[in-house]
Amino acid sequence: MDDTIFSAREVIKTHTTHTSTFKALNSGAIGSVYYGKVRYYMQPLRKHTTESEFSILELKTPLPKVDIIYTHAGMTP
Repeated sequence: MDDTIFSAREVIKTHTTHTSTFKALNSGAIGSVYYGKVRYYMQPLRKHTTESEFSILELKTPLPKVDIIYTHAGMTP
């Protein structure tokens, strides 16, 4: 929103209806999109995605099944 890029780990929603509701209060935005060009101001320091320290291969018990329900406003039942 608002052509601003936030780290998913840091971003929070601060208002229910404002378009500029997403904020990263502790770190700020990590980048922006300006005339279709992506510009990054900083890079997250913590490991993430494939470099994450979390590995499902090392779990002693399997993860629980989680159902996903796909829906959207105006969808017919």
